[in-house]
Amino acid sequence: MTEQGNTLGVVVVSLIGGDALSHCLSRVVEMQLPCLVMPTGQDDITGLQAAYPTVRFAGVTGQPVPVRRQLGAQMMETPLVAIIEDSSIPGPGWETAVLECFRDADTAAAGGPVCLSDDLRSPFLALGCGEYGRFHPVRFPLLGSGPERAAGILPVTRLPGNNLAYRRELLLSLLDEDNAGLIEGIVNDRLREAGYAIVMHPAMLVSYTHEDRHGAQLKTRFQHGRLFAGNRVENTPLMERLVWAIKSAVLPLLLTARGLSSMRYAVRKSRWPLVAMWIFLMESAWSTGECTGYLRGRGRSLEAWT
Repeated sequence: MTEQGNTLGVVVVSLIGGDALSHCLSRVVEMQLPCLVMPTGQDDITGLQAAYPTVRFAGVTGQPVPVRRQLGAQMMETPLVAIIEDSSIPGPGWETAVLECFRDADTAAAGGPVCLSDDLRSPFLALGCGEYGRFHPVRFPLLGSGPERAAGILPVTRLPGNNLAYRRELLLSLLDEDNAGLIEGIVNDRLREAGYAIVMHPAMLVSYTHEDRHGAQLKTRFQHGRLFAGNRVENTPLMERLVWAIKSAVLPLLLTARGLSSMRYAVRKSRWPLVAMWIFLMESAWSTGECTGYLRGRGRSLEAWT
């Protein structure tokens, strides 16, 4: 699909595989866009290639998610590259919304709202609230960091990691500086510091539909928190690290409160008690990991993001 000289390609990063990946690919194939899958080591590539002959499958497996994102962006040669995960399904009009985001020349990155499927079990709804609850469609008007643009597009400071799109050339110029792969928070901050706009489109919506069992494990939440903190304080003095570690003591309550706030919009009331319990457990694990990252660095936490 093209618009005003822009061509969009889609990189699908496999987190779950199996039915989740097939469901996601069926939706992407409907868009008639170039598509590249970055598989895990467990994906049945031969069967998938037979089922989806128009889709490319990268011959790399087992790398952490940020590394597979980066490799996918490097291999997808279209001027615009969208990166989604097989836990999530793009909604109607998603592809058109992506292109609309990049009509403005200053737009470097784009994203959209994330719905949480009510079919998910409580731990996975809790994971969704923590990761994507702030991006629920009901909260969309609150996300803006500047005046609304055409088509309801909002300049923002953050994007959901399962629903990303970039100007590929700009993206790759930043990724070459870092061997950690594409971690959206780091990349998006660099783009904004360079004067580019990060935006969200209300119709660039995905539904978080499939259960990411690895991502919902408490040890995985710990590692993600450690990676976040380790990147934040890399090459900083010990005293600064200690200050961040002391501040992290309030994180279990603060992050849980944020997750519960998102839960109010994203989860029906009858499910709140169990989901709230899991939010507390997951945010406590993240917080412990964050404190560890401030004191001991990121360690091998990137490798745990598979």
